[in-house]
Amino acid sequence: MSTKLTLKEISQLADVSISTVSRVLSDSSYVKSTTRDKVLTVLNSAENNKNSNKLIAFIFPDISNLFFPLLFKGMKSISKMQGYNILISNTENSYETEVEILEDMLKCGVEGIIYIGDYAKKSLIQDILAKGEIPFVFLDRDPDIPNANLVTSNSVEGMYQSGKYIMDLGHEKILYLGGIESLPVEQQRMSGFYKAQKEHKISDKGIVKKFANYLMDDAYMIIYDMLQKGVFDFTAICASNDLMAFGAYKALNDNGLSVPNDVSLIGYDDIPMSLVLNLTTVRQPFEEMGRNAMIALSNKITRQTQQPVRSVLDAGLVIRNTCKVLH
Repeated sequence: MSTKLTLKEISQLADVSISTVSRVLSDSSYVKSTTRDKVLTVLNSAENNKNSNKLIAFIFPDISNLFFPLLFKGMKSISKMQGYNILISNTENSYETEVEILEDMLKCGVEGIIYIGDYAKKSLIQDILAKGEIPFVFLDRDPDIPNANLVTSNSVEGMYQSGKYIMDLGHEKILYLGGIESLPVEQQRMSGFYKAQKEHKISDKGIVKKFANYLMDDAYMIIYDMLQKGVFDFTAICASNDLMAFGAYKALNDNGLSVPNDVSLIGYDDIPMSLVLNLTTVRQPFEEMGRNAMIALSNKITRQTQQPVRSVLDAGLVIRNTCKVLH
């Protein structure tokens, strides 16, 4: 059995040491059967991939949001080892564009799709999945489709940590700045926030929810408009992604308000630009998510995995300097 993978690459894909790979290749008896199977699965996958066109697609909603290119970086680290080329397509948050891209990708013969979508109408996706022509792996956003392959992070726990932290600091008048309310991932984050609110026994009167489509400009306009109309009466903003937190920060600053002296602010994702503002946020393990999605798709293409994949990684609070204690 031949493969172009190096020992190091095989060890990374199989999650074993290089010396273990060497022992498997030399047919040593000093290897557990389960470990041997992991290495052989990687080797079989590489062998099967020789007969494929090595082309997959990555469909995502917004190239201006660094979160998605960082997912791609993780995917690329695995696809390079496995010899896959990735077609990337930006839907620009348009469902119509999303449908066109999906149809085009199917026509051009990609072997699999890693997909982050709006899922406004799931019927098209479900029809494609039902045909079983090519494998899909849904990344980040849960499509809420039975038996779908999914790699994501724990949105409920992540937003629970965000809400709990801001409430532990004494804030009870909080603006929750969400993305797209209809998405399951947003529903999960709101659920986590509500859990923290319930634990802190904070009245619904103190919480207002606004939705800015995960976009910086939309968040800016929402906060700016509230400030101009004199209806902004919050001590903290809890945003469902960093881009919306950036938009909120600029709107506050343009109206003479300081973060965190006047308003505390917390984001979600921990994209690199968060360091510029010293933004307190929730970190998603984007590169690991990308790697796991690529491995899952490769295993589906080569039929190494029959059962649906569901990988939910941890998200964690990153405390910086945009939140303050209320006395």
